[in-house]
Amino acid sequence: MSDITHTMNIWKCKENRILANEYQVPLDDEDFNSSDAQLINNILSIYPIKMINNSKVISIKDKIFILSKKDADAMSPQQMDTLQELADIQELENPVHISIDNEDKKGRLLVD
Repeated sequence: MSDITHTMNIWKCKENRILANEYQVPLDDEDFNSSDAQLINNILSIYPIKMINNSKVISIKDKIFILSKKDADAMSPQQMDTLQELADIQELENPVHISIDNEDKKGRLLVD
């Protein structure tokens, strides 16, 4: 999130003060420009609020796994071990969307 906000004008306008370790630098509405709004709208079009609120992010090594909160709560230790193994696969690009296949009763992890 920090990487995204640091590209925004609202942050860049205060960058020197922030990097100079000034605390509690207020952000001003007038610094939020149309490019900032477009970035936020693009993110929301890809990841709607409902999806964000119903998702869990699991970071393992340099991989970011995104799955539903329901699936995250149901993950077994073996499935977590599988995520550990998946984190070593360089070809997987972040974020990695994961779901649990409950139709076959085996609980396989599906990687999207």
